[in-house]
Amino acid sequence: MSKFELLKEGVFHYSQTSPDVYVMWVKFVYHEVNAPDKLVYTSFFSDEMGNIVRAPFNDNWPLETLNTFTFTEHGGKTILR
Repeated sequence: MSKFELLKEGVFHYSQTSPDVYVMWVKFVYHEVNAPDKLVYTSFFSDEMGNIVRAPFNDNWPLETLNTFTFTEHGGKTILR
């Protein structure tokens, strides 16, 4: 992991290594961090410096993905939408 800041405009930047030793970098940029109800962030593949790059496995993969998660309680359990 290169960086993790779970706050508005914070980032999570990390690498994954495949079994054949190929390194992929991924970065999240947080837009909303409203604990305990909502988390909104953009995710994308990146280089080691955090710049957006194409997915290494599919040229048609979107450059960026907006992710919105809401958390609610129901019957003593957390519902994720």
